Amino acid sequence: MQYSEFIQHIQHSTPEDWIINDEFGTYVYKDNLSITIKREEVDFSDSGRFYEEWTERFPDKKAYKQRFLLCYNQTIVEDFYTVAVDGFRSNIPYPKLPEMTITEAQFKIGQIINSIGGHSFEEYIKRAGISVQ
Repeated sequence: MQYSEFIQHIQHSTPEDWIINDEFGTYVYKDNLSITIKREEVDFSDSGRFYEEWTERFPDKKAYKQRFLLCYNQTIVEDFYTVAVDGFRSNIPYPKLPEMTITEAQFKIGQIINSIGGHSFEEYIKRAGISVQ
């Protein structure tokens, strides 16, 4: 599989296309079990905190760096960086500053990784002042 095919599979999928195990932080693509997303453990020390003005627009003001790994056959293909906001109720991809935008690809992956929380990812990025370009 080529890189472009790998990314297209992820970007053209929906949250319902994934088998999600929240306990282990894994997302497995139903149409190709070789494509997975893995959530890494969060560093709760000060070095794991994330400080930007937009992260303070939520009831819980603390924000943490959260990395996800896009994998093929258990090999890391790409890192995907997010910010866990509002007591880990949502993981928001790093926006481009000062525009406060994320790409369509970031948005699609954000929908997938936020599908288990029961909270509206779209509402969280709106509250953060982030738009999709």
